[in-house]
Amino acid sequence: MNKLIKLPLFLIITLSSSFLWAEKVQVHIVDRDEPLECFHEESQYFCHDGENFLFGRNYGMDLYLTGSVDGSVDDFRVSSAVSLDNPDHILFEEREDPYRDSYEQVNRRPSYSKELMSLTMLENMTAPFSYDSESIALAKSNLYPLVQNRLDQIKNKFNQSNRIVKTEEGNELSCSQGSASAGQDVNCTFYQCTEEGSDKKYFYISDPNIQFGVHELFSVGTDGLPQREAIQSIHFPNDDKSILERFNFVPSAGQGFGEYTGQGDFLSSEYSYQKPQIDYEQMIPDFDNPKKSDAFKYLIGVNGRGAMENAVRGCSERTTRDFFYSIDDLMENVLARNSVQYITDFNNGLAGYYLSLENLPDIACSENGVFYNPSSYETARNVAAADRNSVQTISMEKARELFDKAQAMDDIAWGYKPDGCYARAHLMARRFEEMGITVDKAWLKGSLRAQGETPEEDIMWNFHVAPVVYVEHDNGEIERVVIDPSVEEGPVTAMEWAKNLSSDVEERVNITQFPYPENSAEYLKNSLAFSNSDPYLPLESTESTEEQKMSMAHATMLEYKGYE
Repeated sequence: MNKLIKLPLFLIITLSSSFLWAEKVQVHIVDRDEPLECFHEESQYFCHDGENFLFGRNYGMDLYLTGSVDGSVDDFRVSSAVSLDNPDHILFEEREDPYRDSYEQVNRRPSYSKELMSLTMLENMTAPFSYDSESIALAKSNLYPLVQNRLDQIKNKFNQSNRIVKTEEGNELSCSQGSASAGQDVNCTFYQCTEEGSDKKYFYISDPNIQFGVHELFSVGTDGLPQREAIQSIHFPNDDKSILERFNFVPSAGQGFGEYTGQGDFLSSEYSYQKPQIDYEQMIPDFDNPKKSDAFKYLIGVNGRGAMENAVRGCSERTTRDFFYSIDDLMENVLARNSVQYITDFNNGLAGYYLSLENLPDIACSENGVFYNPSSYETARNVAAADRNSVQTISMEKARELFDKAQAMDDIAWGYKPDGCYARAHLMARRFEEMGITVDKAWLKGSLRAQGETPEEDIMWNFHVAPVVYVEHDNGEIERVVIDPSVEEGPVTAMEWAKNLSSDVEERVNITQFPYPENSAEYLKNSLAFSNSDPYLPLESTESTEEQKMSMAHATMLEYKGYE
């Protein structure tokens, strides 16, 4: 039987009623001559003839059944389902699917990943059935041994220490599993790979989850920097069945999948959005090779870091040392690069980015080292923080008094820290201003960590905001001081506040203009910026009214008080 090429979107069914009321139907499977006799109830199907057992559910234009046909455990595409009592009643008939050919498989061999999906779904489908049905009981007794035996066979396969990885360029790599750390009870899923006739180093990372795991391949060139390689296929030595195959996306006709088509300045939706003036590739550091850029994007991302940590947690330091040296070199390379801040229009508001000088738009103008889209300059100036040398100042004692008053505001959810800083900051700022205090806001963007009682209770943020007041010391020095009871025990200077939230990159706090660069983490920086008290969110629309902001702040705090 020909295996299906496309991975289906289907199944895990829980039957809630007996088949006593089900309709008998005849089901034809693609690439199988003999039809199957099945039961149909609403969108659910159950087929059996004493040897073959399948379960399925109709979703849209496709119908798939999963189970055993002719001794093969797999998923099977249905071409038609017709009532046996009324042959004119066609329950399902395969129709033209415009998306069926949106994906093509470069190498058409069946993969273990696809088989694992079918087996696991089948295992989950048959397990919950508890109502009295001889057919279901027979299906379970026949299918379970088949499923469990095949799952055990595949898991044993995955315990092999060697794999063959083929790159998109056609290079074939022999990969050997790294050695495990002493005392570890998990396998090392980090592989060192070689290519015949080449001195280039390759590293293949395989997530321990063999069904839905991550598979990544990196090479390290003569400059010591990692490059992310495209994998064509992965398989075991002397085994034609692959672990996985690469699928190439074939763009469909028309508008595609909601992506910008390049026609006009706005995207159509319920709201009106301007098309981006700069694309993502301009926001990451420039490299002389796109594979280095791709490696950088992956390795600094949350998913990439998580997959990396998971893959190496059982490995010896000797196994992974060279690869992590290359990552350190990449990060140092980024830190050594010159970048500038660029502020531009974004959806009736403002947005900031770090860009290399080469990627700056030709129209950019500059002031004090910050570059602007000319159309955004006046808007940026309107939300700028006050000049600290010409503001009304207070003493540090008064700042402590403000901190205590803020901490006593019982309508603010101080006990819920994961979200809501923008609402807390806005309510505090407006109340301080009612006392006659000059208030601005401090904004921090990057990889932030608010410490909990234990490391497991630490909270990770990508931005934070709090009100700022201006404190004049006895020597005449004026400092920006942050009032933030959510993370501090008292008033602190803005730089202390930023460093306390940036424990991993303390030396990389960078003072910027508001709005801070959205891609700060990509440049390994935590960016500190100051605005007046008006902005509610970093990317908010300038069309939002004060009434709307206060309403949102009160509603957010009311909701989060319930989470304390």
